[in-house]
Amino acid sequence: MTTVIEFHDISKFYDDSCIINGLNLKIEKSDFMVIYGSPSCGKSVLLRLLMGIEAPTTGQIFLRGKNITNVTAGERNIGYVPQSFALFPNMTVYDNIGYPLKLMNTPSDKIDSSVKKIAEMLKIEDLLKKYPDKLSGGQKQRVAIARGLIKNTKIFVLDDPLVGLDFKLREKLIDDLSELQESFGFTFVYTTSESQEALSLAKHIAILDQGRIMESNDIEGLYKKPTFLKTIEILGFPGVNKLNGQCLVRSNRLVCKTELFEVLINTEVGKSEQGITDDVVVCIRPENVYFNKLHENNIKLNGNIFMREDLGGEEIIYLDIKGEILTSVLRHQDDPGFENERQSVFINPSDIFIYNKKTGFLVGKGDAMFNGYN
Repeated sequence: MTTVIEFHDISKFYDDSCIINGLNLKIEKSDFMVIYGSPSCGKSVLLRLLMGIEAPTTGQIFLRGKNITNVTAGERNIGYVPQSFALFPNMTVYDNIGYPLKLMNTPSDKIDSSVKKIAEMLKIEDLLKKYPDKLSGGQKQRVAIARGLIKNTKIFVLDDPLVGLDFKLREKLIDDLSELQESFGFTFVYTTSESQEALSLAKHIAILDQGRIMESNDIEGLYKKPTFLKTIEILGFPGVNKLNGQCLVRSNRLVCKTELFEVLINTEVGKSEQGITDDVVVCIRPENVYFNKLHENNIKLNGNIFMREDLGGEEIIYLDIKGEILTSVLRHQDDPGFENERQSVFINPSDIFIYNKKTGFLVGKGDAMFNGYN
């Protein structure tokens, strides 16, 4: 793969406030990279640094192998889709989309062909003669995206462009953006604070936390083995189940003990570490808490259902198991038909993640049940 964007030891200070702190990140050609983090973690600042709207305090930015740290915004040839629609109310959709090319003194015939091409890509050809006040929110967003994508480049930054839209419209635009990126081989750098949006769109996700990229990987890598506790906490809906536990060394094997079960960890330890204990956080995704036994080595837990939250095609089931609250995602087609509030649930040990409570770093995954509590 070819690296087209690289942030190298980038920092950004505003007076004494550090927003970006020694950040490193590489983005490959034709990637859909989603930078994910809380609303105030510095995502937009990072995009402004890439665009050249602001300069980093320290560090270097490379674009297509060239150091562009001191290159002006106009020379970087990067398309930009902002959060807000920011459409000119006195201009038609046609003129709004073509405005960036007009500023570059592009010939009118070239503007015309480019506007029609991008409008066709985003399926808004029938809106070109309308004014913004005649458009719905979703149509305005498509126009804003079209204006950002009209630039003659293959690299685009999209700063949380779907924020504020209703759920159905977001779903449709997520599909459209994914199809657009894949079809034309664009490189997208996209920011969001919505975990489901990040997981639906991205080929790779970079998690921005406290000014640094905490973890970056493809979707499969982040899902199967998130390195940090914060990663598994913030990615996914509903939120991950968490139990307090301790790591103990028994018979030269590392064992994780919680109030509900004990499980071997898939890490061997030396005899010198015998008896060492560490406080840990045990994480189990709701989709991995089952009401049917799938494997012989599943951990079986008995508890009481105290709430069911219907989301249409699926339900979130809340269980009280010896005072610990676990959630499970139940798809209606797999509904076992509950006879009473008292139910058994099953967990595959390999779906259990164990993190050091102090460092937040992954200790390991479950290997096999050491001792179950029924």
